[in-house]
Amino acid sequence: MYFFQSLEEEIMINIFKYIERPMNLILTCQKWSNVARNSRAKAEWLITQHGKIHALFYAVGLGPTFINVDVCEVLITERKVVISECFIRKLLDHFGTLDQKLIELKMEHNVEPFEFGTSSWASDLPLSVFTYLITKGYDNASRDLTLNLGDMELFHNCNISGGRENQYLNLANFPFIE
Repeated sequence: MYFFQSLEEEIMINIFKYIERPMNLILTCQKWSNVARNSRAKAEWLITQHGKIHALFYAVGLGPTFINVDVCEVLITERKVVISECFIRKLLDHFGTLDQKLIELKMEHNVEPFEFGTSSWASDLPLSVFTYLITKGYDNASRDLTLNLGDMELFHNCNISGGRENQYLNLANFPFIE
């Protein structure tokens, strides 16, 4: 009997991960609602919809009703998603509640003009999840000091594809490039 329940759950998770907007499916019956609460199903859905590089970023963005330590553990230990240095920096910058007075002072004095918003990406992240992600990010950085794909992609998107390639790559210094 357990084998068939496990097989049914496996099939449902496999279907669930391909659903672009699962809310309607979740509302259809209790079985789908249970699948949606399953940490492995959430992890598979994130990886299928957003890839291993962006899975943690979107998980944090979905908030405390979606992300928990179990989901993070499945993503990081079982599915080996990328924990980029950029992700950890962004998490450190945005964790916690926003201070409206500080935002007003920054705006008044033209500090960080492009980083304002009414709500922060990780402002309502549970402390247990924040601690787990920071710890795993630190462990990952201690093991692997190479530049990973997420950081390279971010650098390319922000600098090269934005038309600023000549700012970072002065072709006069490379006479063999025409």
